Amino acid sequence: MGSGLLLQPTGLGVLAELGMVERLMSLGSPIDRIFGRIASSDRVVLDVRYSALGKGWRALAIHRAALFGTLHDAVSAAGIEIVHSARSNPSSDGRSPWRRPRAHPTAGGIADPTGSGESLATTSIDCGRPS
Repeated sequence: MGSGLLLQPTGLGVLAELGMVERLMSLGSPIDRIFGRIASSDRVVLDVRYSALGKGWRALAIHRAALFGTLHDAVSAAGIEIVHSARSNPSSDGRSPWRRPRAHPTAGGIADPTGSGESLATTSIDCGRPS
C-alpha cells in the first residue's frame, strides 16, 4: 500500500537524540534482518543483518501516519509554527537557492537535484549547526 516505512539505525539514532524513539518503537515493529531471494532461482539477492553493525542495532518498520503523528506532536509541543504551502524566498542577491545543488548542503537547506531552478513549495526549519 505504500504506507509503511523502514527506519534505518542512523535515522533511529537521530530520533533517539530528539527523544522520540521510545514512542516510535511502541508504534512499530523492530526488524533484525531483511532477507530476499529470487523464487525461480533460489538466488539470495538481499541479506541485511543489523547485528553485524553491533549489539542492539536494528531497523523499525512503522506506518507512515504513526511517524508523522509523532513528529507532528513533538513540533507542536515545542511551539514550532507549522506553515503550509509556503514558498521559499530567493537569496539576498535575488537568485533562487535551488539552482545549484551543493555537495554538502547545510541544515535547513534543500538542494534541487534536478537543477531545474523551479521554486519548491516547501517549508524548512533551520535546525542550526552543532556547536
